[in-house]
Amino acid sequence: MAVYEDPARVLTALIRASHLSAFEDLPTLVAVYADRAGLGRVGIFLADLQQGVLRELTGRGLDAGHGGEELRIDATLAGRAFQQGMGGAVSDGRGRHWVPVLDGTERLGVLRVDAVSTGERAGRRGRIWPPCWACCSCPSAPTATPTPG
Repeated sequence: MAVYEDPARVLTALIRASHLSAFEDLPTLVAVYADRAGLGRVGIFLADLQQGVLRELTGRGLDAGHGGEELRIDATLAGRAFQQGMGGAVSDGRGRHWVPVLDGTERLGVLRVDAVSTGERAGRRGRIWPPCWACCSCPSAPTATPTPG
């Protein structure tokens, strides 16, 4: 049985580490700390300037999004979470959660978190950790990824 660190301590460590990290390093950094907290696969998706699509931040390429997924805001659960903003996370009912990423009241994108375990502790991790991710990334993140063209 895996032993995970306390989510609040992991979040604190992530926030400290993120202040010394480059923007393109955030996907890897968030994944490492999410694993320490017992969360599954995570992904960062930022809205384009027109707020038509969410683009996955991969840390590769000129815009740090090379090879990532692109999700329409008007036709996906990720888009619904983005549109709700402070309204909360959206779940697909199978363990994938989409959590809005905000800078104050400005919507930047969403964080995808795939659950790997069940039970009350896992539920607590899912409620406490993902929404706080914005605390570590927003000061250094651009408000949107460039539109390819």
